[in-house]
Amino acid sequence: MKNKVTNYLIYGLMGLMIAVIYFTNHIPTDNYAKILSDSALVPGIILLGIYCLTLVSKEGIFDGIGYGARYIMNKLIPTKKMFETKTYLDYKLEKEEKRKENHFEGLIVSIVFIVISIICYLIYKVI
Repeated sequence: MKNKVTNYLIYGLMGLMIAVIYFTNHIPTDNYAKILSDSALVPGIILLGIYCLTLVSKEGIFDGIGYGARYIMNKLIPTKKMFETKTYLDYKLEKEEKRKENHFEGLIVSIVFIVISIICYLIYKVI
């Protein structure tokens, strides 16, 4: 439970930091709702992209790249044994054992930012 709260805080603070940076760089003269909408949409989309990348990574899509990079580094620097597995299958099985379950904190926080953006946009269109 403590780990989930920490993940929510990390994602939320990242999104809030992006929103504040965007807002301070685009301070309007009269359309605050539009800039608030944009300031919430940008971190929502960025956090959604980060969540999608971590979701894909946890499925093992990037294991081949990691294995190739370690294999090349092991060949370039033979005195330093970076990893002991000999085959890709062994490497893949080791990675699958270490994988953690998927968490949805990033998805939930990004959806909250996108909903806030939609609300601010509707306020902008009405006013």
